Amino acid sequence: MDYSYLDNALEYARKQKNKKRVQQRKHKTLSRYGLSDIQLWAPDKPKDPPLSKQSTTTSLSDPEIVNNDDTNNHSSTIMDYNVQFKSKNNSTTTIDDESQGRDDNYSSDDELSYIEDQPEFISHGDDQEELPSEQLSAFGSNQTVDDDGETIAESPRLHDYTNIRTIDATETLLRWLRNSKVCKSRGNEILKLIKSWLPVPNNLPSKLEGLLSSSGVLNNFNKRTVCVLCETILPNSAIKCHNCPNSESKHVALIYDANYSSLLESVLQRLLPDINKYKQAIITNNGDGSVDIPFARTYKDLLRKYPAQNLLSFILHLDGIGLCKSTKLKMWLLSTSIIELPPRLRYRRHNMPLVSIWIGHKEPDMHLWLDNSFKMLSNLKKQQIRPNPSTSFDIKYFGVIGDCPALKLIVNFIGHVGYYCCFFCLIKGYHDPNCRKRQYLYEPPVVLRDPKLFASKSKEAEVTRKNIHGHLGRSILELILDVPLPHSILIDQHVTLLRHFRDVVKQISTDFLTPAIRKQLDY
Repeated sequence: MDYSYLDNALEYARKQKNKKRVQQRKHKTLSRYGLSDIQLWAPDKPKDPPLSKQSTTTSLSDPEIVNNDDTNNHSSTIMDYNVQFKSKNNSTTTIDDESQGRDDNYSSDDELSYIEDQPEFISHGDDQEELPSEQLSAFGSNQTVDDDGETIAESPRLHDYTNIRTIDATETLLRWLRNSKVCKSRGNEILKLIKSWLPVPNNLPSKLEGLLSSSGVLNNFNKRTVCVLCETILPNSAIKCHNCPNSESKHVALIYDANYSSLLESVLQRLLPDINKYKQAIITNNGDGSVDIPFARTYKDLLRKYPAQNLLSFILHLDGIGLCKSTKLKMWLLSTSIIELPPRLRYRRHNMPLVSIWIGHKEPDMHLWLDNSFKMLSNLKKQQIRPNPSTSFDIKYFGVIGDCPALKLIVNFIGHVGYYCCFFCLIKGYHDPNCRKRQYLYEPPVVLRDPKLFASKSKEAEVTRKNIHGHLGRSILELILDVPLPHSILIDQHVTLLRHFRDVVKQISTDFLTPAIRKQLDY
């Protein structure tokens, strides 16, 4: 095949582009295929004489052509023209300044490419092993070539000039962004910056949403933006409510409702053998000696109430944490734990499916926050959960656990420093002006709150909108709990490790125990 027109085309490209840039592009292309600095255009073939004036045709409006008769000079000073190269089989290739003579894969950074009538063979190193161009092109695609010459589909590369797969690059970048604790806005800026540095085209996502999806991270949350003043749903991009005249950014809260059924299903599929093993220990009352929830009276009553069902019971966990001291931004989180898991697995973070998250500057309104989530939990009770075709569970909600501020919100009760603040008894308490604290003296007989009294006082407070023995209204928990209040309230560790207990221990330690005795007790 006659390659003379390629020599002339290369001469034209060198005149129109920077020679150094062409050489760098050529070197990168060869390096990508693992080739050495070889000549691609058959150097052992003698060159044909340069194009004559007859092989050059002009188009467009009256171009001026200055031709040099020197055969050693292959270039011409040409303005605004088309050049046609004719091969031996009379096929014509036309090249102009901008668009012609380029195939569909042409890039402004690439050298000129041409469509050949027969496959090219490119020498590979000193052994002169020849590779067909069709097989060589597979190196830059999303395919590999096996020994039989067949292509095998693979995950896409980040771009055509690297062997790094897109999935590997996105996972590494996502891990780095998380370890750096970069916010979403800055993360999107970093992604756009890195994407602008890569060759075009490339497969790097331009936003964090695409980065997460390409890494296989599923979006299991539905975001809602609400106004805490008028309780209306706002667009997710809103920074304040336009319906409220005095609305500010601190009056806008974000709610993230989890796809709870999907999260629960993944946990059950992973921990089903541990659940079945511990359920067998519960049925046979064969514990490890620890006084765990399934071996106590309340859970036994629940088993006797539903003897024919394969129970899977949950505890709701509610807590809040400050995110920013200066703006009082807080996050409140509601999650669940599975009672039928042994304690060593029950309270691990990845074994506690999330229900919903509230992020705002004010304490959450429980109905505004959890109405949708509790309807979902209630519907989940009406259907059986099947982690596999041979196993099904009936969902029950055993109780709620949290510290006093969290329980106050979800039980709709008075705070822990008010009168009648105990969830289980009717001790009123009194205020001591000397120590400036509320005191609750134990005076027998103690009147305890039973489920019937708890429900009646809650309804009375709901109707009258007054504080009735600590009740401020009905609790949203009544919609889903299978153990009645207050028996379903589980006291948090803070009752015994913080507040009054801590103050009493410190007082006894400093006033009544000498340093020698304290040292002996610490030992």
